[in-house]
Amino acid sequence: MCESTVILDLGDHEEEVMADVVKVITQGNSIICINITGDTKELTDVMIFQVDSLKHNIILKKK
Repeated sequence: MCESTVILDLGDHEEEVMADVVKVITQGNSIICINITGDTKELTDVMIFQVDSLKHNIILKKK
């Protein structure tokens, strides 16, 4: 499968934001994550820091 886990890097630790993500959309100052079942989560004031296709991770950082 091609799902990824979205992780928020907070510097001193990381938090899992959403698992089984199939789509990430940037919209203005927000990033919207959509998982395989269609659930969504919107995060503001973050940026995509790294996409690791081998580990199926998308790392976000605060702006």
